[in-house]
Amino acid sequence: ALYRTNVVIAPLGDDFRYRTEEEADLQYENYQRMFDYINEHVPNVHIQFGTLSDYFKTVLMERPFSPPILKGSFFTYSDREEDYWSGYFTSRVFDKALDRKLERVLYAATAMGADKHQMQGPRRALSLFQHHDGVTGTAKTAVVE
Repeated sequence: ALYRTNVVIAPLGDDFRYRTEEEADLQYENYQRMFDYINEHVPNVHIQFGTLSDYFKTVLMERPFSPPILKGSFFTYSDREEDYWSGYFTSRVFDKALDRKLERVLYAATAMGADKHQMQGPRRALSLFQHHDGVTGTAKTAVVE
């Protein structure tokens, strides 16, 4: 099976959605129409709005498991000499190289004994730097500066 359970999450929206109450209402109404149609016409399918808490409660009720703990670099794949294979080769090249260097410093600090409280701030800063709009070059200039 592709999934551990019959429950699937599908996040909606993006950074620039639901800015007004009117847009949120229209989006909700449109999705609800699709949900109603699917629930009425597609056998063995039930689709609904929910929160992350709803999702995980349902998944864990259906099939309890311990989620894996992921460790390591979550930055874009590079094979050698900081050549990146991600589809955004030409933008913010310096930032991508800097990101790798910052990751190495954080790993070294952890290996030398820095505890999770000492590393919390630097890790948060790196995660913000790695945000898809920042490091890929799609962020607005005012945000980057």
